[in-house]
Amino acid sequence: MIGKEHSRLSVRQQCELLAVNRNRLTPRQLKRVGGDEAIVREIDRI
Repeated sequence: MIGKEHSRLSVRQQCELLAVNRNRLTPRQLKRVGGDEAIVREIDRI
C-alpha cells in the first residue's frame, strides 16, 4: 500500500494518511540465543 517511489506523497505523508507507524514498514529481526539455532535445526530435521 505504501509506495516508496510515489511521485507526490512522501512515505511519511502516506503513513499519516493511513494511520500507520513508519517503524512498522520493515519487519523486525528475530533475536535468537546461542542454543536456539541447534533447536531450530533439530525441529527442521524432524
